[in-house]
Amino acid sequence: MQNKNDINVNAFGEERNSVWTGKSGTRDDDGTYRTALGHEATSEFHHVAKSWSYRCKHIAEVTLAMLDKQAKQHDFRAGISELIIADDLTLGGARFTDHGLATLTRYLGMPNLMIEFMRERGYVRELSDLINDGLRELKRSQGERTFFLRTTLGDDPQVNAVLSDSYSPIDHTEVIDRVCQALPEDGRGVLASQFDDDDESGNLILNLLLPDSFKDDPDSSYGCGISICNGRLGLGKLAISPYIFRSICWNGTRWGWRETNVGVNQKHSGRIDRNRLQADINRAVKVALSGGHDLLALMYYTREIAVIDPQRLIASLSQDRRLSTEQARAWLKGYSEEPVDTAFGVVGGLTRGAQSLAPGIRNQLEEVAGAILVPSLTADRRAVERHWSKLLERAQNVSDEQVARITATN
Repeated sequence: MQNKNDINVNAFGEERNSVWTGKSGTRDDDGTYRTALGHEATSEFHHVAKSWSYRCKHIAEVTLAMLDKQAKQHDFRAGISELIIADDLTLGGARFTDHGLATLTRYLGMPNLMIEFMRERGYVRELSDLINDGLRELKRSQGERTFFLRTTLGDDPQVNAVLSDSYSPIDHTEVIDRVCQALPEDGRGVLASQFDDDDESGNLILNLLLPDSFKDDPDSSYGCGISICNGRLGLGKLAISPYIFRSICWNGTRWGWRETNVGVNQKHSGRIDRNRLQADINRAVKVALSGGHDLLALMYYTREIAVIDPQRLIASLSQDRRLSTEQARAWLKGYSEEPVDTAFGVVGGLTRGAQSLAPGIRNQLEEVAGAILVPSLTADRRAVERHWSKLLERAQNVSDEQVARITATN
């Protein structure tokens, strides 16, 4: 069993921006903390250069900024008849943002290039007429369907997005509140090293640094944090991922950064079980605070699940996840480099093979690996075993021809 003070290398990926091996922070005779790069640090964040931690935003400041924005936001549901727009391309006096107009016209099958062309050349009234004609036709063909609108009030009222009635909002303030609920002391003392809340896209990118006192082992050689991404206008799901790092230097670069491929991934659709969402966030936070040892328990379950025919299983999972032939072959190659006939070994082949592909594809496949490995971060041994029993049973139905497609050498 791995020592509690060691970082679980299987829970987190390879180190990024690493320029040394095994180096850690120090503490001078006068009590001054220094990071692994030698920068002076604070007593709360031993692995972060003091000059950078002073430039970060406190979590309370982040929350207040988002609450200020949220106070101006207004959601409502409207039928097609209520979406008929004015000649100046406004709805009830509110102008459409570029994204807001795009989300409306996608239901009408209107090309973005045509819309941009007409707006740039001043054909606003003609464009309004075309949109209204499209809405009337949509009503004739589909009936009085309902949409979910996200708008901003104030001096410059805006329609930010026109979304499906099945859209289920998880706003940025709720996300931060739920993460803080999962942290010791309700998150007091947490810093944001990156905070980007884009008004046009509605996307949030937030990297949180957790005080060393929060960790299971305050004196470990790694700092820890939580990456959060969330979309409130239909452009992104909620994604929360724990990460660890050896040092953050004066300009904010994370050195020796490792990120786990198992976290929270929640789409904004249908009925969202808030209790389950909170439980998944709690587990993701525990993964960060324990340096991956909490996740290690889940991974040990998958090490005990034998796989008789790895090639057939990879072919089956590739089909389930709609991977391309190239991606499936990369998975098979990654597995062949370190063949271990267990569930954990097969998934490890995917993350290993993904390293040879483009960065965007690699990130996508690492997410797939996390989703395949365990059914959820709150799963117990029986849930993990049931999950893999179904995957192995389904793999038995994969034909020899499907296996041959990914094992072919040309």
